[in-house]
Amino acid sequence: MHYINSYVILQFNSTYLLMKKFISQFSKFAIVGFINTGLDFLVYASLTRIFLFWDSHKVLATSLAFFLANLNSYILNKYWTFQNKEKKHRIQYTKFLTISLIGLGLTDIIFSLALHFGLYDLLAKLTPIPLVLLWNFIANKYWTFHHRQKQENLV
Repeated sequence: MHYINSYVILQFNSTYLLMKKFISQFSKFAIVGFINTGLDFLVYASLTRIFLFWDSHKVLATSLAFFLANLNSYILNKYWTFQNKEKKHRIQYTKFLTISLIGLGLTDIIFSLALHFGLYDLLAKLTPIPLVLLWNFIANKYWTFHHRQKQENLV
């Protein structure tokens, strides 16, 4: 009986530690997303308000802002959120960017649907956030940075 109780306690502790780590990583991922949303907006606004070339090429400016924010997001999430020390930058960034582009596609679809159903555009812009945040987090945790997660001790 003592062994069963010890096993149950060990399983509970293990599950608790995994859940605590998951919540910590998700929180960090959300913070990084918030920072990069601000960076994206700042780069776009700076380019289009300061330089005439970018003012007449707004789509190109928003693409550049997206990619700069995405690169920053990769770096912060790799080293801070997931504490990944692997040197596979080309492979990992390709995966990270792919996931981000799928997230961008999901955002566009959900945003378009929200507009189609008459939602005010600024509110419609918020509707994709929960789903896309969850998609980006889970896909990056279990695909982009997966190897580090497998080797890591729980303690």
